[in-house]
Amino acid sequence: MTDKKASKSFGHASTPIATQARLDALKAARPKPTVERHLTPGGDLEIRSKQAVNRSLERDISQTALRLENARHRLNEGRAKTWSKGKAKARFERSR
Repeated sequence: MTDKKASKSFGHASTPIATQARLDALKAARPKPTVERHLTPGGDLEIRSKQAVNRSLERDISQTALRLENARHRLNEGRAKTWSKGKAKARFERSR
């Protein structure tokens, strides 16, 4: 119970760092469909558990991709602001 409370209090600090390598690893961990030679079903419990695992994996992939996209956006935005600030400073110095 304390793990859940700690997880909520730390927010994103408890989640793994979003990197391109992690995104690639998550995508590589997707289950590959296999051809089976028998037609016996695995049962409802097996199907539901596999679906739950797949949903969790897909959620991790989408969250990591979103976090990477947000980081790219912030980086590009920061770069543009820095460039603009430097340009304005140079113009001000020249105008003196």
